[in-house]
Amino acid sequence: METVFITGGNSGLGFETAKQFLLSGYTVVIGCRDKPKGDAAVDQLRNIANGKNISSVEINLSSFDSIRKCVSELSYPIDILICNAGVAFDTIYHRTQEGIEETFGVNHLGHFLLTNLVLKKFKTSLKKIIVISSSVHDPQASNGMFPAPEVSSIYTLA
Repeated sequence: METVFITGGNSGLGFETAKQFLLSGYTVVIGCRDKPKGDAAVDQLRNIANGKNISSVEINLSSFDSIRKCVSELSYPIDILICNAGVAFDTIYHRTQEGIEETFGVNHLGHFLLTNLVLKKFKTSLKKIIVISSSVHDPQASNGMFPAPEVSSIYTLA
């Protein structure tokens, strides 16, 4: 049985993706920054999939230490890595624990580090890397949830 690791599998696109993999017979591991929310999603998915193989682990993609800790604690091979978790802020400027702008840090650098660590640790079992994204960044596809992004020099953000 193949194992799927999905970031942000506790809600939204990640939850639906986790559900489909679970119903297709995969073992699913949900990576979530809030362990109680991850555990609640696991309970929901167990009910949907009749108690099939699903678990959650804590991973905060805005912390390189958290990513390293999570991967170091994985003891089973990962066959499919799904990079799904993401953040978007409408006005407030946030930083990761490393001081990087948080949207870029979580959505790109966090997944980049996770992918490289998983590749290093599970190079013999990892078969697929899937990246899920949305159109939140696209002002033409905006549904009003977020204003059009303001593009400026990275030097003015510091």
